[in-house]
Amino acid sequence: MEQAKERANRIKCTTAGLEDMPKDEVFFNVDIPVLIIDPHTYQVTAANPSAQELHGTLLPGQTCYQYTHKFSQPCSDMANFCPVKMALEHHRSAIVEHCYYSRDGSKRDIRIEGHPVFDEYGNVKSVIEFEFDVTELKKVQKNSEQIRLAVDNAGDAILIMDNQGRVNYSNMTFGDMLRFTPFDIEEEGADIIFADENLAHSVFEQAYRGENVQVETKLVTKEGDKFSAHLMVSPIIDERVELTGMLFIIRDITEQVENERRLKEAASQWRTTFDSISDMISIIDTQGKIVKVNKAFADFFDSTPSAIIGKTCHKILHNISNHISGCPLLKSVKNKEKAKLEYYDEERQIYLGISTYPIFSDSGEVIGVVHISKDITLRREMEQKKSDLLDEISSINQELNKFAYIISHDLKAPLRGISGLTNILYEDYKDKFDAEGKETLDLIMARADKMQGLIDGVLQYSRVGRIKEKHVEVDLSVLVPEIIDLLAVPRHIKITIESELPTVTCEKTRILQVFQNLLSNAIKYMDKEEGLITINCERDGGFWKFSVADNGPGIPEDKFEMVFELFRTLQKTESTENTGVGLTIIKKIVELYGGRIWVESKVGEGATFIFTLPVEVKQKPDNQEQAD
Repeated sequence: MEQAKERANRIKCTTAGLEDMPKDEVFFNVDIPVLIIDPHTYQVTAANPSAQELHGTLLPGQTCYQYTHKFSQPCSDMANFCPVKMALEHHRSAIVEHCYYSRDGSKRDIRIEGHPVFDEYGNVKSVIEFEFDVTELKKVQKNSEQIRLAVDNAGDAILIMDNQGRVNYSNMTFGDMLRFTPFDIEEEGADIIFADENLAHSVFEQAYRGENVQVETKLVTKEGDKFSAHLMVSPIIDERVELTGMLFIIRDITEQVENERRLKEAASQWRTTFDSISDMISIIDTQGKIVKVNKAFADFFDSTPSAIIGKTCHKILHNISNHISGCPLLKSVKNKEKAKLEYYDEERQIYLGISTYPIFSDSGEVIGVVHISKDITLRREMEQKKSDLLDEISSINQELNKFAYIISHDLKAPLRGISGLTNILYEDYKDKFDAEGKETLDLIMARADKMQGLIDGVLQYSRVGRIKEKHVEVDLSVLVPEIIDLLAVPRHIKITIESELPTVTCEKTRILQVFQNLLSNAIKYMDKEEGLITINCERDGGFWKFSVADNGPGIPEDKFEMVFELFRTLQKTESTENTGVGLTIIKKIVELYGGRIWVESKVGEGATFIFTLPVEVKQKPDNQEQAD
C-alpha cells in the first residue's frame, strides 16, 4: 500500500503542473491542441483554444470519440489504438497516430500523446492528451521515401562519394550494372570502373576543379566486361564552396550505340542503293527547288549532285523558267497524291515518264515530292510496234474470214455438183452398172460427203476465238441433261450425272460444243453391249474439274496427245463423222477460257476425258481473240 502511494505521488508530481496550473497558463499559452479526458466515461472535460480550432467548439458532455473522431460510439479497437484506454489500463503514457478531419474538412495526420494523471492512491483520474499535427511531416517522409525508392530503382546507376573516397550511397542499379560493391570502390578507387585510365584522371581533375563532366565512354564491370555508357560526374560543394564529394550518374547506352551504328550502316546502304538505281530520282520541295538527287539523275544531265541541288526542276529538266503544263509536281502538292506525266524531250529526242509522290510532314502537310524520271523511249517504240502488229493481225483475221467464206463457197459448190452428178448417174444407169461399178459410185459419194464434213469442220474450228458471243451464266445442271436428250442415246448405253454440276460464266454455244462432242464420241465408239457413260465435277482450287468417262474400247497411251491434233483419228473409216476436228475444237475452246484438257485411258477398259475451267472465267481482250 505504501509503495502504491509513493508511486502515485511520483507520477502526480510529473503531471501536477499540467492539471493544477491555471487554465489560462496551460490552455491559452500552449499552441498545440490539448484535451483533458475522463478515462472512465471518455468525456472531454476541457479543450484549449488550439484544440477547438482543430475540432470545433466543445459541447458539454461530449466524449473524445464524438469530439475528435465524430463517432457515435467508442472506437472498435480501443485496446491498441486509444491512448485514453492504454493510459488507464497500463498506467503509463501512450503515443498513437490517427487521421482526423478538421473543422474545415481537411484531412490531418495527428500524433497523440496521452499522459495519465493519478490521484493520491495511484489511480488514473484523468488523461491529458497532446495532439501534434504531423501532416506535413508525413508528406515529407512520404516524398522522401518515394524519392529514395525512385533513386534506388532508377534505370541509371548512381554513386555518391565523399572527398576521401568513401561511398556514402550507391543505388541498386549501380550494383546490377557494374557488380562492384561500395567496399570495392573504397578499396580500389572509383577509377576502376573506367576502361580508359587517362580518361579517368581527366574526369577527376575536372571534378576537383568544380566542373561538371559529361562523356560517352567505355566502362568496365567487376568481371571485366566492357560496355558503352554515358557518364556524368558532378562535384558536391558545401556552403563554404569546398569540395565534399562527387556524384556519379551512369547510363548504359550499349543498345543506343548499337542502334546508331545500324542507322549509320543503313544510311550508307540507302545512299548506295539510292545511287545505284538506274531511274533518275530527285527530292524536290513544294516550290520546285531540288533538295537531293541520285547519281543517275546527275549523270543524265552530265553534271554532279552538288551542281544540281538548289536549282529548280523545270530549269534542270526542261531548261525553262517556269513549270510545264500539266506539271505532276504541282498536281501532287495540290491533290496530295501520286501524279504521272509522259512527254517527249525534243532536245534529246527521247520520251520521259515522270512520276511524283508527295512527302508529308507529321501534321499531314505536303512538304515536298519524290520525283522519278525514266527513259521510256524503248517502251513507247515497243507499244507502237505492238499497235502496228495488232492492226496487221486484225487485217489478217479479216482476210482469213474472207478466205474461209471463199473456201466454203468455192469448194462446196463443186462438191455439190459432184454429189448431184453422181446421184443422177447412179439413178439413170444403176441397171447397167455391175457390183464393182456400184461400189465405185458409192465410194465417190462417200468421199464427197466426207470432204463436205472436213470443210464444215475447218470453218467451225476457224470461228473459235474469232466469232464471239456474249458471256452469260450457264447452269450446267440444266444444260447437260438437255444435251443428253438431243443425242438420242441408244438403249444399250446409259449416261449418268454423278455429281452436282455448277453454274459457269461463258459462251453458251461453246460449252455446249464441249459436252456434245465428248458425249457424241463416247456414244459413237462404244463397243460394249452395256455401255456406261458418267459425268462428274469437283472443285480443284480456282478451277472446276469436269470428267466424261466411258467403258468403251479405250485409247492407247501413245495416242493420248494425237487425238487432239487436227484431222487425226484413231479409226480409219470413210464415215463423214470421223473428220478429226471435234476434239481439236474442244481443246481450243477449253484453252481459250484458261483451262486445259487431257485423257486417261486403258485399252479395253474405256477412256476418261478431263478438262478444267476457271471458277471465275475472264474473257480475253478482243485483240487476243482475234489473234487466235
